[in-house]
Amino acid sequence: MSDSKVQREAEEIIFENLKSKLKCNDLQSNVRILISKENNIWICPDFYSEEKHIIGEIHTHLGKLKSAQLHKIEGDILKMLLFEKCHNGERYRKMIAVCDFKEYNQLIGNSFVAEAIRQFDIELYYVPLEQTLINEIKQAMQEQNFYH
Repeated sequence: MSDSKVQREAEEIIFENLKSKLKCNDLQSNVRILISKENNIWICPDFYSEEKHIIGEIHTHLGKLKSAQLHKIEGDILKMLLFEKCHNGERYRKMIAVCDFKEYNQLIGNSFVAEAIRQFDIELYYVPLEQTLINEIKQAMQEQNFYH
């Protein structure tokens, strides 16, 4: 799904909610992190704290995840696991935050992705949004589907 102004706004609200919930003042959003000097490989997690050892991704999709959205989450899981491995195996709190209860339930259900989340100790957070913002995201998703 392409990025939109309303989805970035939702990400910021979710980020601030997590920052408060985790009591993590140094939590940063959209940080660029070098994970392989020799190959010049960088990742950009949605949020990160070196001090508290937190890395995570935010999803603003609404409704049941389709194949493309599941692949995005699979990629995010792989990114966090690779980051941890490239940090000499140092343990990080790996997190995925979602704003839709259907998506949350799908990611704790009986699927390959849900099992990966459990097996790799990835914390899943549901952060509800105000109805006005949900309606704006739905509108943006409809427009994106129209143009794709």
